[in-house]
Amino acid sequence: VLIGVIISTAVLAAALMIGDSVKYSLQDIINKRLAKTHVILKSHSRFFPADLSSRLSENTKLDVAPLLILKGIASADNNELRIPDVQIIGFDSVFSKFTNDQFIQLEDNEVILNEKLAEDLNLSENDDLLIRIEKAGFVSLNAPFVPDDENTVSIRMTVRSILSPEQYGNFHLKTDQITPHNVFISHKVLSGKFFEDSYANTLLLAENDLTKEELTHALADIWSSRDMNLHFRMIENQNSLELVSDRIFIEQSISELLQSSGYNAKPVFSYLVNFIRANNKETPYSFAAALSDTSIYKLNNDEIIINEWTAKDLNAKIGDSLELEY
Repeated sequence: VLIGVIISTAVLAAALMIGDSVKYSLQDIINKRLAKTHVILKSHSRFFPADLSSRLSENTKLDVAPLLILKGIASADNNELRIPDVQIIGFDSVFSKFTNDQFIQLEDNEVILNEKLAEDLNLSENDDLLIRIEKAGFVSLNAPFVPDDENTVSIRMTVRSILSPEQYGNFHLKTDQITPHNVFISHKVLSGKFFEDSYANTLLLAENDLTKEELTHALADIWSSRDMNLHFRMIENQNSLELVSDRIFIEQSISELLQSSGYNAKPVFSYLVNFIRANNKETPYSFAAALSDTSIYKLNNDEIIINEWTAKDLNAKIGDSLELEY
């Protein structure tokens, strides 16, 4: 009995020690990766104006840091090594509040690396780094009309400094134990490579006591159509507004919301047509638009309307048959 008690006590004590050790290790990884981040707002496929962070900060009285996080490939001039799946992080001055001022402001040609990437590429401070960054834009690269070539942008930068895990060099939104390869770059520079204005896809919020519902309401208070890449514009001579999307397509949920709002919204679906053919003639690269029913035109399923320019180009008249290729 005495031996059994001793063995059982040893097993339980060891299990508790290991459990505490694993819990501490995982917590330590999270603290080093997320710094003082308490809430993360991340868009997986959208890019929103970076000033959403300042508007949300003003509404919640919290520090809110905008980040533009993209994927890329890194290589060095002093060797032939290439590292894929590198995390490119565009940050601004607010990010330093989350990392105890470990991140200094960079010149346009400077980057910060974490120790893991610097070691794997054998890089030191003031060395040159070549980065190939996956293109970012409002339209997904998987869209069928997006060309497959030139889907990356290459830039050459100088290593300003190298940060250890304790200096938050391993910043990452994932909680796995794989050490990331990180490149930190000026948000202005990174966003300027792909957008005319400043855009982000991630917001970090500092520690706070707000609930998820309160944060959601705070975001809803300052949210606008521009944050969803939507824009209103007047249609001349029709006394009506047009809602267009930088992402080309508007989600069905938004379309349904507008149609049920009492604004008499009419959806239009436009798509690129490779050729319009008639009378042994063809007009290349045009747009076809599927219109909602209007009081002016009532089309049957086998009818189409073309503009005067297309009719002259194809020598087409009312009653002729057309062929569309798209």
